Amino acid sequence: MTSHKNTLLLALLSFLLIAVSCSKDEDTATLTDVSEEKAVSKAPEFTRPEGDKPYAYVENMPQFRGGDAELLKYLGNNMKYPKAAEAAGEEGMVVLGFVVETDGSLSNIEVVRSAGEALDAEAIRTVKSMDGMWIPGQQNGESVRVQFNLPVRFSLNHDKK
Repeated sequence: MTSHKNTLLLALLSFLLIAVSCSKDEDTATLTDVSEEKAVSKAPEFTRPEGDKPYAYVENMPQFRGGDAELLKYLGNNMKYPKAAEAAGEEGMVVLGFVVETDGSLSNIEVVRSAGEALDAEAIRTVKSMDGMWIPGQQNGESVRVQFNLPVRFSLNHDKK
């Protein structure tokens, strides 16, 4: 009788072990499927915007001709600190939003974050002067309209000697 109990117990344990192993495989497959779905949903959106709306993100983002170093150089050479803002000790960061068109021109220039009327106006004036100096964004090998944000920092030199 004891050997029958042992055989029955061994068969039951084997069955439970097989059942648990199979259910773990299914759970693993389900977890893998869920994590793959999450990875896909986190990928950037490359679908064409509705109508004439610009992209927010593309495979090759627009850039100033010559790259970031030339952009900083251009801003440094062309931006003038407004006298009224300098006299008032105004500093801050202006963030401008604009669309880089398919030909590298700029449109819809607007203040996204203000640092004061005079600083905003000077940032807009300088960015308007960059019209046509941009390499347009590319999506699937095609030039497309792209919304672009550019932060411009105004800082006074406090270490005058």
